[in-house]
Amino acid sequence: MPSKTNTHSKVVFLTQANSLLGSGHLMRCIALAQACEKARIAPVFALDKNSFIFAKQNPLFDYPVYLMDEQQGSQKSLEKLAQYCNQQTIGYLFIDGYNFNLEFRQQLFKALRQYACNCQLISIDDNADQAKMFTDWILNPSTDINAIPDYSKIAPGAKLMAGHHYRLLRKEFSQQQILPLDKRSEIIITMGGTDPFSYSVKVLNLLAQLNLTAPVRCIVANGFEDKTQLIAQIEKLPSNFSYTVAPHNIAAIFANAKLAISAAGTAQFELYAMQTPAILIILADNQYRNTQNAAQDGWAKVLDFRQTFDSDKMTRAIQECLNETTLLHMQSKIQPGSAEGAKNVVNTLLNGK
Repeated sequence: MPSKTNTHSKVVFLTQANSLLGSGHLMRCIALAQACEKARIAPVFALDKNSFIFAKQNPLFDYPVYLMDEQQGSQKSLEKLAQYCNQQTIGYLFIDGYNFNLEFRQQLFKALRQYACNCQLISIDDNADQAKMFTDWILNPSTDINAIPDYSKIAPGAKLMAGHHYRLLRKEFSQQQILPLDKRSEIIITMGGTDPFSYSVKVLNLLAQLNLTAPVRCIVANGFEDKTQLIAQIEKLPSNFSYTVAPHNIAAIFANAKLAISAAGTAQFELYAMQTPAILIILADNQYRNTQNAAQDGWAKVLDFRQTFDSDKMTRAIQECLNETTLLHMQSKIQPGSAEGAKNVVNTLLNGK
């Protein structure tokens, strides 16, 4: 895989997913895995036990798994992973997750150099906030093309893939037809893979108080801890409120939405690709930087609810966005053609650039 003359035909994705971390890292690795499969490169996921159990709940996850040791951060565990990469002729190992600290990454890089020298490490990064990065490649799919961080000091010599050209969206988004706003009807609520603060029900209650006639659909992921309670709450709401549990094709739902109220994680890039105006809710520190680009571009309204949910701010944002002229203006700020990022990553690697 590193070049056209190389025979590497496998990649490993080392990531984590659980009710606390959510599923964002897993989902963008799945996007890359789909692109790899299309290029006839076999993906393998390296997961700890809890992440594996969580991943199996996702209908899109159907990949071979290398199960990490219980002490996954130990030197022995990382050496075993590197030896596996050597035995399986793995060309690239992608690492994606904020819980993999500096020491872990340094030890992994060292182990690959020692036991699998033909395997290159690709670090998926969003914020450039590490003191030093031990890696061969950096993939930043979240940054704006005009605001790419300077990685030269923290990762000297590393090759870089960054900007909207590399946004990691699953294949359904590149295949989905984009609808004009006047052909759309739904208001979508999507709080990621876990909804850790139960904001879905808060938004639903506010929308119900506005006496809307438009259809409102809430996306309920399998990772929601209060899934049963949330569904019961939705079923008590007026008939124009509905829900979908773990949809197989979220792209089609986003493409039919005239407005999305969404957690500001990976979904913001999916919504952008579907040219869907949005209200983005910041739930975690790592979401702040990229949502500022969305707010500045004008296609989304951004609300910072890391500390608490503000009903008044949310209500005002919804009321502003229910104006058709406002929605058309927001949609006009979206540039089409940002759904091929995973394919572009694979092509860059195949071309050896």
